[in-house]
Amino acid sequence: MRVLQGDPAQWDGGGPHAVTIGVFDGVHRGHQHVIGSVRTKAARLGVKTGLITFDRHPLTVLAPEHAPPLLTSLGRRLELFEELGLDTVGLLPFGDAVRTLSPEDFVTRVIVMGFGARYVAVGEDFRFGLDRAGNVQVLAMMGLEMGFEVDAVPLMNVDGPLSSNRIRGMIVAGEVEAAARALGRLHELQGLVVGDPAAEESRIGIASPTLAVSHGLAVPGRGIYLVTASIDDGPEQPGVVYVGTRPTFGGIREAIRFHLLEGNAGLAGKTARIRFVGRLRDEHRFDDATALAAAVTEDLARARRIFDERRA
Repeated sequence: MRVLQGDPAQWDGGGPHAVTIGVFDGVHRGHQHVIGSVRTKAARLGVKTGLITFDRHPLTVLAPEHAPPLLTSLGRRLELFEELGLDTVGLLPFGDAVRTLSPEDFVTRVIVMGFGARYVAVGEDFRFGLDRAGNVQVLAMMGLEMGFEVDAVPLMNVDGPLSSNRIRGMIVAGEVEAAARALGRLHELQGLVVGDPAAEESRIGIASPTLAVSHGLAVPGRGIYLVTASIDDGPEQPGVVYVGTRPTFGGIREAIRFHLLEGNAGLAGKTARIRFVGRLRDEHRFDDATALAAAVTEDLARARRIFDERRA
């Protein structure tokens, strides 16, 4: 998969494309459906498949105070696009040069000059250009003039209308299983393992390395979760994650701590990718470390039983 960056008027997609356009945060099942439409049409037309997206969420520039936590980092989005079989991704820098383009200039510079589009698929609520003045009708009219066909793809329904915002709400509420159904895969976080697991173990007798994730990613609400984890892109291992402030010890700063059922030695400084399988329980404040240790021991035992049942 080729990734085009910089001025879209200078892009060379290598031939005509069928394309789609959007933020695609989460690359959820609705996004996958639109990309599938692009692949089908591209095969019929004998052209390449393409996608146009942004290097950041537009709200981080337009209204930073309203910018949402992201379901996927930029790097993960690009991985998912490649897994979906796209030939080309155009990565627009969302600065003044792009956000001030009129709808007409956006179509001319990005869709036509950048990709030589023959077909464009977008969601039925798609808006584009300065002040979001362009919509599907405007795009279709310009397509008639410039030689590309436009399809408006209805929103997918998965336990309700599917959107990135709705999935964020599920994750913040700790509803990771519902989020997985909407995403079409488990929600995940990736970060560096920091801290000293041995020091954590000395407090309650159970190792709990800390995962440092990039600011701005959607973290499940406070509680205990069943997860799988991959260390430095190694094989997946079963485990448990705790998201919370450690109220038993008077903590006020939220952190993400995990425990791998197959061992936690030598993890500091490594990269962990954590995938959320399900929610075990809410966060609680215990009377002392002994009561907390007993509860965590039961959490780990329950997690082992669940994973054993799934393997059986």
